[in-house]
Amino acid sequence: MLFRQLLLAAAGAAATCGTAFGGNMDDYKHVPTYRMASPYECGGDDVGRVQVSCKYMEVGSIDGYSSLRVSDDPRWPKLEKYRLGGTRLKFAGIACARADREEKARKVALGRAFTNVKRLVEDFEETTFTGKLKELGFNKYDDGWKCTKTDNTAGSDGPVASSEPDNSTSQQADQQAAAAERARAQEAARRKRTATFIITSNDRYTLGLGFFSETRNAAWPGGGKQYVLSGTETYNLTCQPGEKICFGAWRDHQTTYWGSGRGGKQACNSCCIKCGGTFRTTLSDGGADAYPQTSSSSGGSDTLDTVIGAIGLGAAIVQGMNSGGGGGGYIPPPPRAKAYRPSGISQ
Repeated sequence: MLFRQLLLAAAGAAATCGTAFGGNMDDYKHVPTYRMASPYECGGDDVGRVQVSCKYMEVGSIDGYSSLRVSDDPRWPKLEKYRLGGTRLKFAGIACARADREEKARKVALGRAFTNVKRLVEDFEETTFTGKLKELGFNKYDDGWKCTKTDNTAGSDGPVASSEPDNSTSQQADQQAAAAERARAQEAARRKRTATFIITSNDRYTLGLGFFSETRNAAWPGGGKQYVLSGTETYNLTCQPGEKICFGAWRDHQTTYWGSGRGGKQACNSCCIKCGGTFRTTLSDGGADAYPQTSSSSGGSDTLDTVIGAIGLGAAIVQGMNSGGGGGGYIPPPPRAKAYRPSGISQ
């Protein structure tokens, strides 16, 4: 009865008294609802001449990278299609509210619907991303809402609207609506202070990766450390509004790089975004090994093969890195190949 009325009223396009603040809900009408909260029925504490039903939803995808095989976790095959924007997930909630003014009823109903969806997403993350899936999470892509004035179903036997509604009920409704509004504002502020990089590597080796600010002296992860990139990874960097951030990727011990390279020292085209934006790219395979060349103390140049014969491969690579080939004294961990193959210089 009331559930069906709420569902039809909130999903219908007629008599709409609100528009989506994050996006048009109609854009996602073909996205199947992954989870939906039970409708918040108008109860005995809801009094007023006007009754409004609201539907709030969040659309997003599973964020993060997992190397799980199907046999590692029975949940993974059901979730993998939702990873990194492949197929969207949609969480939705419906709620009802009454008040003497339509605007007030709509505000309260929307706050309740928002709270329903927030609880759905929190439960999804707490109960689903456990064990081997703990590196994953839900990343909201867009959100929207729609409110519709519906028939007041209180009837003659139900609560009667009063010109002086109960203060405690009114205050509670205001608090719920205010909390929902604060949560939306906080989410909008967080987006403005986050730069999102989604990077896929098709290189034959696991790569080192870093992000570098061109606006101030800042780097991620910084401190002489590096991210490890193999496959697809998502990085959400906390930044300053308007800040320009570039990515750099490289093969440890080699001169091959992508973007702005190790330390962000290389010039690059289309490898930067401003804080608040999202950047997606795929790094192609870097080809054959490319080790740094070294110079002799007398000013002449020796090939790497000659140096290897004198001091050994490991020391030659360290010497090459320290002489300008890859990072001014920084010695990264050994490279990790996805599959063994002869380097061509170790024979």
